Amino acid sequence: MRAFCVSHAIADHVPGRGVGAVGKWPAGAIAEIRRHAIEDGGDPDAPPDFAPPLLHRAVRAKLGLSQTGFATPLGVPIATVRNRKQNRFAMEPAARALPKIIDREPDAALRARRAA
Repeated sequence: MRAFCVSHAIADHVPGRGVGAVGKWPAGAIAEIRRHAIEDGGDPDAPPDFAPPLLHRAVRAKLGLSQTGFATPLGVPIATVRNRKQNRFAMEPAARALPKIIDREPDAALRARRAA
């Protein structure tokens, strides 16, 4: 679970005034943000966790696969792998999870793909 820090969130945005604005948040807003963070299983007082995404390139190198050898069994277009390698597009959350799954359990990921 990614940590969430209320002080960092409120320092970056003030509602109605934009990012980087200096001002006051509406009464109760910080308490509500903290409550939501706790309900979601986060620690609102923990420093933010900005772990870099695991790149397909690192996973491919670990498994000894070419771009084609990585993309084909997963049903991912080779152009998608190339675009991600060159950071042409931001990856959506599901796409960011895929390299982690393949890195931790490559056999299970490939079995799941073959079963689909």
